[in-house]
Amino acid sequence: MKKLSIYILILLSASEIMHAQSNFKPGYILTNSNDTIYGLIDFKTDATNAMQCKYKAGEDKAETVYYPGDIAGYRFFGEGKYYVTHAVTINNEPYTLFLEYLVKGMMNLYYCKIDEQDYYFFERDGEMTEITKKPDSVVDMGTMRIVTDTKYKNFISYYFRDYPFLINNAEKIDFNQKSFIDIAKRYHDATCTTGESCIVFQNEHPDKDYTIFKLSVYGGLEFSTYSMADLWGNDLYHQINSLSPVIGGKVNIYNPRWTKSYSIQAAISLSPFNEKGQAVFDNNKVYYELKTIILTGKIGLEYKFPLKKIRPMFGGGVLYTSHFADNNRLYYDANLDARDFSFGTPELSFFVNLGVEYALGNHAVFIQTSFEKYINTSLSKGEDKFKTFHIVAGYTF
Repeated sequence: MKKLSIYILILLSASEIMHAQSNFKPGYILTNSNDTIYGLIDFKTDATNAMQCKYKAGEDKAETVYYPGDIAGYRFFGEGKYYVTHAVTINNEPYTLFLEYLVKGMMNLYYCKIDEQDYYFFERDGEMTEITKKPDSVVDMGTMRIVTDTKYKNFISYYFRDYPFLINNAEKIDFNQKSFIDIAKRYHDATCTTGESCIVFQNEHPDKDYTIFKLSVYGGLEFSTYSMADLWGNDLYHQINSLSPVIGGKVNIYNPRWTKSYSIQAAISLSPFNEKGQAVFDNNKVYYELKTIILTGKIGLEYKFPLKKIRPMFGGGVLYTSHFADNNRLYYDANLDARDFSFGTPELSFFVNLGVEYALGNHAVFIQTSFEKYINTSLSKGEDKFKTFHIVAGYTF
């Protein structure tokens, strides 16, 4: 348990570094004199985008950080995101922020995230009206009863009381961009006398999840070292080495608005272990025939250098291993009947990876080495120990 706590602490500490990663996308900034300057803009989380705009004129150009008021706004081309400087009041506190501009029409709609809470603003006749929703909370730990804040539905019903057809069933209004964009569009269509359509500054999926899953498969060779514990309780070990094939797969999960370099990695692999021979423990001889399949599951962090083509990568984390299809035998004497032998119950341990990836557009090929160490409590009084080292080649979809 202590070992597991250390690994979790390492993972959490590393996640803090993700904030420093960049994710530049094509776009432009609008100066306060209404000039348009094209370049690259760092596409970060909603909370970060509300507080700053990191801009550079090109890939190899210097970065400039703009804060609300320094520029009139900025926009991404492909992501459907448009931010404008705006003064608002949140919880009776004045703020000047980059609000995400969702709808421009007879009623404007804006959005921002502050302190992990979402805020929407309807602007009508120059007046900004805030709508928010408190996070769900557990009020009874025994029954795990969850309370959801639905006050925003009553507020919307009152705010649009002169246009009841816009909200025929307020109870079904979800607290998300899609719902509020739809309300603002229908309000515009109902009140605009010139026949012009409102402008929606969003892509087709306003509540899109930017989390990316990268699946990889690999195969290669695994060198395993099994240290068999003395069955008579002495502090002695017999080392058995094995070279065998290994196959596996892994998935890397990351959000480019946080980072492109760090990812959470989960992997699973299979490899056989087939060896036979004899061991001598303090003049006690034992013959063995070991045949099993090793199943290993891993979870951890991986860092990949943010280069264009050749990307070194390394990572590590915890692993859990198990054996199945065992057919292990022990002979205390070559002339005696065999005795079944189990590798026992595995324990949580660790792994480290080191490799290099070559990018092929959105895909990649890679070579990776991995060192794994784990302990199995066997039927003997000691502890059997496994260490493995493998080198594999793989393909990332």
